[in-house]
Amino acid sequence: MENPAKNELCLTVKEKKVANGSPKKCFIVSVGTSLITNFNKKEKDKNGKNINSDELGFSTSINSLRNEIKDKCQIFEECQDLTGNSSFKDFNNNLNDFLKTSSDAIKKSAELHSLYGHSNYKPKPESDKIILLPTLTAEGMLCACVLKNHLIKKNGNMDVEIWVIKGLGKAEDPNFQQEGLPNLLNCLNEWIQTFKKESYQIILVPTGGYKAIIPYFVLVGILHKVPLLYVYEDSDLVLELPRIPLGLDAEKWMREKVYIDGIISGGSRLSDIDEDFRPLFVKENDKWKLSPLGVALEDAFRRVTGYTTLQMLTGKTHLLEYLNDDLRQKFQKLVEIGPLLWKGDRLPEMVDHSLKHHYDLFLLAEGFLLPIFKLKENSGNGSFFEGHELFILLCALYLHDCGHVLGRVKHNNTYIRLFPTEIRDYHHILGYERLRNFNDPNYLSQEIYQELKWENDSSNYKDVWKKYQDVWEKYLKAIATVGLFHRKRMPLEENSEPVKCFFWEEDKDGPWNKQNGASFKRSGLKFNGQDLGFERFALLVSLLRIIDSLDNQQTRIGSKMEKDFHLAQLECERKEEEERAEHLGKALSKFNFEDLCINQMDAVIARETDAYAKREGKNENPASSGGTPETNLRDLIGQIREKEAKYLVEEYANAKIRAFFKGHQKEHFEQQSKIDKVLIEHKKEENGTILITLDFEFKGNNSEKEKKLKELEGEYSQAVKGILEANGIKIQYGEKNMQGGG
Repeated sequence: MENPAKNELCLTVKEKKVANGSPKKCFIVSVGTSLITNFNKKEKDKNGKNINSDELGFSTSINSLRNEIKDKCQIFEECQDLTGNSSFKDFNNNLNDFLKTSSDAIKKSAELHSLYGHSNYKPKPESDKIILLPTLTAEGMLCACVLKNHLIKKNGNMDVEIWVIKGLGKAEDPNFQQEGLPNLLNCLNEWIQTFKKESYQIILVPTGGYKAIIPYFVLVGILHKVPLLYVYEDSDLVLELPRIPLGLDAEKWMREKVYIDGIISGGSRLSDIDEDFRPLFVKENDKWKLSPLGVALEDAFRRVTGYTTLQMLTGKTHLLEYLNDDLRQKFQKLVEIGPLLWKGDRLPEMVDHSLKHHYDLFLLAEGFLLPIFKLKENSGNGSFFEGHELFILLCALYLHDCGHVLGRVKHNNTYIRLFPTEIRDYHHILGYERLRNFNDPNYLSQEIYQELKWENDSSNYKDVWKKYQDVWEKYLKAIATVGLFHRKRMPLEENSEPVKCFFWEEDKDGPWNKQNGASFKRSGLKFNGQDLGFERFALLVSLLRIIDSLDNQQTRIGSKMEKDFHLAQLECERKEEEERAEHLGKALSKFNFEDLCINQMDAVIARETDAYAKREGKNENPASSGGTPETNLRDLIGQIREKEAKYLVEEYANAKIRAFFKGHQKEHFEQQSKIDKVLIEHKKEENGTILITLDFEFKGNNSEKEKKLKELEGEYSQAVKGILEANGIKIQYGEKNMQGGG
């Protein structure tokens, strides 16, 4: 029995192309007089009668048509009416016979040649649409009527329409430039927007007609990213004009924005604005408004200026082609809220962990993953990932550092304020807890659930918490767990001891199935009802760790000027915290603590911050970091009986630790500033393994670079190495291993 067809939402972009073939198409074709020219050549060879404009006795009808057009463009269905004119009837019959009797009819007309001469874009009668745009001349209208008749007769059910543009007549007519070309631009823009909504693929064909219209077709093609077909003069080759990645001049639009808004509101005159912008306005009921093209450009301006670079990258990443529509739509929701995930970062002193970092991560993810996918596809070994696995990884890339915004956690029915070193030490756990505790506003996740709308059938949810619980269980738990394990101190072993810290225990608070007395095991993770076995989970975590470890680039800290400003600010803040600690210490000295002295507190803080600095090293031993060795600062504070005094001691400890933390960042900024670019090279070996070589462009001497490479290689731990190699991926570090030098 055959498998039932997949629901369209479940098909990836690539699967859709295979399943559906090509989408229905709408061809917008400018019509010239090449048909008449080719007919005249033939008649000249036979010494027959040519068609010339002096003999087109229906020109008066066309002149009347120009005056009758009320809107900027309208459909023309009166070809039959023109047959009452003897010259039109004769020439129409002659041209139809010319096409009918020719074995290579498509070469008798530049328009037909463009339509049928490109292997990728031939019209299909059962699904496609053709719009013919003639110039408002007798010759142009004659050719359009003949071509419409030929296309319908040849293709049966082909949907063919003639549209006429107000002012688009003879090139020497003043209205051609002042009215015709702007109307053409606006109508093209309107049609593209309309037919795209009807799921047509738009193809522009500006081969026929005056050469002056070609730039307008090209402009609209660039703006809407649609293909353009063109036959150059007498060439047999139909070219697809390159879609140059150009777009709106956002800076110029921003400069004129005050006048754009002013003209629409009536506060400014059209003459106030740069003359390049004036054709983008039309008058309606004695008020100026943006034309359809102007509206499209305004929308483009808002997209460019209203989105962060991270949103623009992640919303269009090539990796989305491997997701089905449902998962792609869900990911787009995450893209929309992406910049808000790190709002209120509690560790702003650090090298960026928000927009810059995640922009880099997605570029690195594309560079790392896309070649793997293509090599696997080309070898016929199937996909490297299931779609839902890639979705989990992409979402984990977005969410793995979202714990940086939490400054306190709930423990033993009270909220504990965290020191900056603790936020950093446990940010992976905080990220998991943030997403898990959607019913507690202190964890700042209710807004995430509300905006994601991953379960948006409100009729099934009378209780919003039930809805959020389903989103957690079906989707976010698996994503949050991959993010939880992005730190090396989380063991990638199915049966190793559960991780614990002073406010969290993996076996009690983690995502795994409870064992009911049996030994601890990391199992039972699901995504939307599908099992996510530990081996596949470990592969996702391993890839996240490798990609995350690569972002040590200068782009993450910005320019030298940005770095210098940031470090100067940190130094100033460090001194302020030291002063605050000094004053708090003097205040504390007036208390008579039987169980604590300031010197003892200072010694513990020094030991804890020193331990933190070692843990932050790239090659720390993860096994020693499940808790915080020799750290008993919280125990010391817990011994204080007076509540007000305890708060004061916490403030003192916080000031001391913040002073350390701010001063500690300079080293990280200096290291980050030495790496210009990460280099990634893929090679498929004879045994089918994909060998990935990682290197970077480095500012510094070779010994410094080798040291940095060793640090990076430390992320490629034995566990990660084994997991990746079991999945056909091997990694090596250093340019000496690169085949093409990067």
